[in-house]
Amino acid sequence: MKKFNKVQNLKIDKVDKKILKIIAENPRISYTDLGKQLGLKKNTAKYRLDKLLEKAVWKIVPIVNYRKLKLITYDVFLKCNLSKSKKLEFETMLSKHDNILWATELFGKWNYYIEFLCKDVFEFDSIMTQMNQFLGTAFQEYDMLLMTERLYLRQLLPELTKDVNFEYQFKWNQPNYDPIELDKLDKKILLLLCKNGRMPHYEIAVKTKVTLPTITNRINKMVENTVITKFSPIMMHVNFGYSRNFIHIKTHNFTQAEKVKLKKWFSQETQTKHVLRASNSNDLLIYACFRSQTDLENYIIAIRNQFHNIIRDVNILKLTNEFKLDFFPKGLL
Repeated sequence: MKKFNKVQNLKIDKVDKKILKIIAENPRISYTDLGKQLGLKKNTAKYRLDKLLEKAVWKIVPIVNYRKLKLITYDVFLKCNLSKSKKLEFETMLSKHDNILWATELFGKWNYYIEFLCKDVFEFDSIMTQMNQFLGTAFQEYDMLLMTERLYLRQLLPELTKDVNFEYQFKWNQPNYDPIELDKLDKKILLLLCKNGRMPHYEIAVKTKVTLPTITNRINKMVENTVITKFSPIMMHVNFGYSRNFIHIKTHNFTQAEKVKLKKWFSQETQTKHVLRASNSNDLLIYACFRSQTDLENYIIAIRNQFHNIIRDVNILKLTNEFKLDFFPKGLL
């Protein structure tokens, strides 16, 4: 996985901001079409986009519809007391684990956040047993959230482009969850796209040793069937001076009307990237970015004021060292 190319307070102009708005909607746009949108020559558009992809975007990925593939995501917060050598060994193991989508070190109540992708609860239990055995006496406790509903999702913080009067929309199909089986070729294509979502079709054809029309047809079919719900950039907001945080909110049961109110509040708030609801606990897991501690504090105050009747507890966790992000782990092959 491409490492963060860290830049302190990356500066971008209005053309760059327009490009960010475009790729937030359609990150696989061609250089030719990008140039047309911006009134630039193809080579100029290519230079601009490639520069942003190097400094502002971690990578481009397909958003995979796991429910449609009959897979379940388990979000785990883990607390453990590791020596320096054991910590390195553990993180290396996590980075290579076949069932892990996302793994990052945390600062706060928990040491790690790990998102597993499993066929069923038995597979998850087996993985956690193995992890417990690996950690031994260093293992302390964990909390598991079974995420089943996304209340809000955006990749690009509106604050970054608020001074640009430019809109771009790209229509993706509404996801459906009718189960579907993928063959080995589909899985290989997804694996390659998760490494580089802008990988040209001809390059995928070479790597998989099939014809170019076959690759184009397979990708189009996965988009049409919403196996791929969209392509999305993973932004490096840290390069713009933001900290990245999980805000884990334990709630009382809330009504449908309160859920609608939550969705509306998050859609109007400019520092939220995504919000998930856990079915096993009704907790909310918020991923948000802030330029300062004061911004974070004001965010917590605002959400407490708006939803004091349903909030039981708020736990803030800072993401520090992200060492795996893989939307289609090789174990699924």
